Amino acid sequence: MVPYIPMVNALIMFPDGDPTLEQLAIKIRQGVEASGSTTFVGNLAQSPDGFDIAFGGFGTYAFGPDARLLKLAKSGKLAGKRVAIFCVHSGGGRAVADALTKQLEANGAEVVNSIAIPMRGILKHIGKGTLSEIDYVRVCAFAEKTCNRAGGVRIVHESEKQKIKGYEKPAVNFPSKPIGSGDASGR
Repeated sequence: MVPYIPMVNALIMFPDGDPTLEQLAIKIRQGVEASGSTTFVGNLAQSPDGFDIAFGGFGTYAFGPDARLLKLAKSGKLAGKRVAIFCVHSGGGRAVADALTKQLEANGAEVVNSIAIPMRGILKHIGKGTLSEIDYVRVCAFAEKTCNRAGGVRIVHESEKQKIKGYEKPAVNFPSKPIGSGDASGR
């Protein structure tokens, strides 16, 4: 029998015009769907009403964080909602994500998870850097884990200690006479 996994209805919001955030939103969608949940991708103008959780994405580059998400955080539009933040940055993104978390919580939102992915490359400060494949995998896993927790599902993997608990060495039967003992005929 397959256990019942409660589905979560998720909204993914991010500012228009940032191709890196669009790629991250695709991976977030894959993670949400891997958890068995449903998702809708929209821009920051999308109403979070009717959704169990909202994923809010933003970029922080040389000139600071995208002001549109900060405006959304201050508006109180996410009050009473569970929010997960994803951020791509050229440096200092974790500090900005923490400040955004405080702003959202001060306006009544519950921030349940966040991830900050650093960009690489020479053009990262203007938002044209690159992300590695592992970054996309991390974002996908972040979304799946966030939706599982929002739905009350906790996935626990067996540790090595649990795997070997109760392990007994198999009995080895040794011959009664040591090898090489006996007469020259081999008997």
